[in-house]
Amino acid sequence: MTKFLIVSSGFLMSKLPYSILGVFVSFLAKLYLFVPSKRKRLLFSNLKHAFPNWPYTQIKSTALESTAYLFEMGFFSLIYPHLSKFERRSTLVYPEDEDRLLAELRQNEEPVLFLLPHVTLFESIATSSSFRPSNGKTLGAIYRPNSNPSLDSWVNSSRVNLGLKIFSRKKGLIQARKHLIESNWLALLFDQNAGLNGELSLFIDRLCSITPLPDILLKGISAKVILVYPVRLSFFRARLKLHKLGQVPVGEVSKTAHHKIEQMIISHPKGMPEWLWSHGKWKTQNSPQQIFHLHLKRNKLPKPSLIPRKTKIWIRMPNWLGDVVMALPLINAIKKGRPDAEITLLCQVQYKSLLENMNIGQRVITMPKKGLGYFIKLLPLRNQLPDIHFLFTNSLRGDIEAYICGSPLRLGGSTGRKRKMLSHQSIISKEYKKKHQVLLWEKYLRYFGLQEEICYSPLVSKSLSKKNEAVVCIAPGSSNSPEKRWPVGYWIVLLEKLLQDFPSHTFMILGTSNDSKICNMIRTQVNNDRVQDQSGKTSIVDLVDCFERSTALVCNDSGAMHLANAVGLPLVAIFGPTDPSVTGPVYESSSIKIKCAEGDNIKDISPESVIREVSGVLSS
Repeated sequence: MTKFLIVSSGFLMSKLPYSILGVFVSFLAKLYLFVPSKRKRLLFSNLKHAFPNWPYTQIKSTALESTAYLFEMGFFSLIYPHLSKFERRSTLVYPEDEDRLLAELRQNEEPVLFLLPHVTLFESIATSSSFRPSNGKTLGAIYRPNSNPSLDSWVNSSRVNLGLKIFSRKKGLIQARKHLIESNWLALLFDQNAGLNGELSLFIDRLCSITPLPDILLKGISAKVILVYPVRLSFFRARLKLHKLGQVPVGEVSKTAHHKIEQMIISHPKGMPEWLWSHGKWKTQNSPQQIFHLHLKRNKLPKPSLIPRKTKIWIRMPNWLGDVVMALPLINAIKKGRPDAEITLLCQVQYKSLLENMNIGQRVITMPKKGLGYFIKLLPLRNQLPDIHFLFTNSLRGDIEAYICGSPLRLGGSTGRKRKMLSHQSIISKEYKKKHQVLLWEKYLRYFGLQEEICYSPLVSKSLSKKNEAVVCIAPGSSNSPEKRWPVGYWIVLLEKLLQDFPSHTFMILGTSNDSKICNMIRTQVNNDRVQDQSGKTSIVDLVDCFERSTALVCNDSGAMHLANAVGLPLVAIFGPTDPSVTGPVYESSSIKIKCAEGDNIKDISPESVIREVSGVLSS
């Protein structure tokens, strides 16, 4: 039934004037771009990656033209079996130079491998009776079998009826090579995504898998290699173009041909819309369990530092400062594992300056304020066409955010909960809830292919190294959990004792504006000029600068604790209901963690026990 519909549709369309078919193709292209689809997104994504400086209107214009040519290509495949020999011959125009080169190739009787890119009317090379060898030689073509058996059978029989010999990529490569050895001509579509069997290379500065098939076919054979393609003139009409590749070493043929096509695309004012832009040419390294490591088997790449960062990996950062800081070593590992990726961090607005100052990722995007229209404000991010979206958050809100941003690969993890709006997730055992947060995140990332070692050495900010001053930072707050705060009275006892024992030190009370009340209470009760209250007066970057200058930090389990730990400041951290083995400092710098002996009441930690530990740090 399928074959009947194909044949009858092709026959009916062959009776229509080309002008009417052209109008119909134009209509279908506009309809195609109007309706959202994965193929439409791929088309725009490919163009946006290739021409990042183009305005949206130019990308849309080329996308529309390329889509129209895609339909024209499909129509030609349906119609050409019903065209007369004259109509098929007139489809392809032979300029004088190309005609002369073909005559030379026929006369020399050498094997010729024609490398054909996926462009509009590429089938006209096969349908034109003038594009043939002489003296009993034949033109062969290697094809990729269609998943629809009826369609595959009809396409192949149409080509055989034109005098072609066809060879399947799956089963006919030995026969194709034999055909070439016997001094015949052989045509090969060479610019498709070669998947796992291909060789990693760069095409338009972006990672792709190119086929090694031309080099395999030519191994041990002395043959001419010609890049051939029809240049579209009008509907169902094209001009033949031939380009000799010359003396290219075996092993470099496919790469050389790709380089030539790349030059043609880049130099074209419209990005060569007749090339098949809606094809998954760059669909590589996308296996979910290989996302975060660049597999370099069979590659023709420059060293990692020279690979352009074109793959767009977006990372949704956690919502709390401590979690943001703990996630940074994991992001650095992702950067190392994917040198081809541009890392974009999505975060709350208050963390933007910190992430930029720490030089984490290539870009930072701030999330809008929560409230009515929150998700609507995210819609413009879809136009940036991210490739991969990983979430450190584990909430429905974050999953919806990722879905709206539109990445085809939305990755995250959980300990048992199914996150239906993600494309892929790592589900691990609930026992990991008792392990440290960074180990849980690492488990997720390892599932998605991360292989790099994670380095927890203190981070170096953009600030110049500063000489330590005799300043002790005090952070009595904890913005997200009041129950994690050591009592105000205990802080007063601590400060009074330290002021007495360390007369050369000054003490700086730090916190957010929400902590200002308790900070001011401590400062007022202590009432000493060597104690300063800076709560609500410092940005996160100011805190980094302050910690780089200071001697030590005494704090609760808080974002300040993790930030100080990240820049290598020695600290004494007081833990109440939280477990330091789960939420404690992770960077390899001096940290003393004080946890109540029994229960979760932070009041059980006496001032004397904290004084003893802090005095030891300051004395050393």
